[in-house]
Amino acid sequence: MRGVGLAIAFAVTVGAVAAPTRAAGSSPAHAEHAARGKPPRKLVPVHFSCADALEDGTLIDSSQAASLTKLTRQLTWPEIGPPPELPPRDVRVFCGPDIDGDGERDAIVRLAFDNPENTASTIDADQLTYTWLASKHGGSWRALGKLTADVTGDRDVQQNVAFVRRAQGQFAIEIERSSYASETGCRITGYEVMAWRAGALATVEAGDRSPACAPCGCDQK
Repeated sequence: MRGVGLAIAFAVTVGAVAAPTRAAGSSPAHAEHAARGKPPRKLVPVHFSCADALEDGTLIDSSQAASLTKLTRQLTWPEIGPPPELPPRDVRVFCGPDIDGDGERDAIVRLAFDNPENTASTIDADQLTYTWLASKHGGSWRALGKLTADVTGDRDVQQNVAFVRRAQGQFAIEIERSSYASETGCRITGYEVMAWRAGALATVEAGDRSPACAPCGCDQK
C-alpha cells in the first residue's frame, strides 16, 4: 500500500536526520529502540483563532480557496507530483503564530485532491494531500514554504501537522507520521520539527518516536 510506504519512508528519513539508524520496520531497529528507553517527548500542539477559519480549519470565506489552490500549484512537489487539474475536495486553514517574524500571523494550509488514478471500483479511495505554511498580508495569501505531501486514505496511516512551542520557547511546526510495519505489526512513528531559519523553513529536529514493541509472537513459547 502506497500510504504505508510513504509513512515508513518518512520514519526512515527523519531517523537519518537525527542519528543514523537501521531501516524502520525491521526487528533489529525495534530492539535498538527498546534499548534506548523512552521515545522523545511529544510537543504539545498550540491553537490560535483568527478571522479566516474556524477551529477545524474550515474557511469562513470559501472564495479564498481559489487563491490558496493557485499558490499550491505554484509550489514544487517532487514527492507525489503537482496537484491534479481538478478542484480540491477539501481546503483547510489552521491559524497559528508568527513563524517567520514579519509581524503577521501565519497558517498551516492543507488541500486534498481526488487522485486521478482512482477507479470506480476503489473502496477506500486515496487522496493527494498538500500541506504548506502561509502568511497573509493586506488580504492576500503568500506561500512561505512546503511542509508535506502525501497519498492519504489508508486507515493504518496517521499524520498530524500542528503548531507547537519548543522547550526554548520558540514556535515551530511538528509533522508526525505513523503506520504499522507489515513485518512485525508494530507501529512506526517518525517526527520532524520545522522552524524559520535564515529566511526559510528548515528542519531543526527529527527522529523516531515509535513506542516500544516486541515483534508479534516473539514472547510466546
